[in-house]
This record gives sequence, structure tokens and C-alpha cells, in this order.
Amino acid sequence: MPDSLNVYFRLLQRIPVHHPLYVEIESRINRILVGYNGEAYVDYFLKNIEFPIRYAILKETNIWSSPRSMVQLDTLIITPNFICILEIKAIKDKIAF
Repeated sequence: MPDSLNVYFRLLQRIPVHHPLYVEIESRINRILVGYNGEAYVDYFLKNIEFPIRYAILKETNIWSSPRSMVQLDTLIITPNFICILEIKAIKDKIAF
């Protein structure tokens, strides 16, 4: 579970329900939970794939894109001949192409 989720849960327990930021904190918790659950769902399937070659799956990988900027990758799959970046989104509606 993401550390930020634990922080927001603790914060929510310490402030009164009528506090002006209570609803915003609840909203952030829900967004983080949706993202976390989406990534956990994909992780379940990745764990059950039997790759025919050596591979590595890296989660929550941070890569420096410049001296002052970092890019966060949800899942990075690396084989000797292939690199795949998975940016996981939890979308409720149907997607049409």
C-alpha cells in the first residue's frame, strides 16, 4: 500500500468531519486507492505469466529525465531484447478505439 495512503488515513482520523479539508482528503484517499487497486489487478496477471526467457519486472521505478526532473513508471518489464513500460490507469467507463 502506498505510504501516502497511510498518511492520509491517519490525517483523516485526526481532523473533525466538519474540517474544510476533510472532503478533499477523502477524495485523495479514493483516487490513491483506485490507482493502487488498478496496479494490484495488473500485478496479479503479471505474476501468473510464464515468460519463455529471462525477465525482470520493476515496480514504481523512478528515472531521472533531467538533473531536476524525475519520471515515475508504474511497471517496467525488461527482457534481453525488449523493454515495456506499463502506465496503469483505472478507468470506469468503456474505451472505444
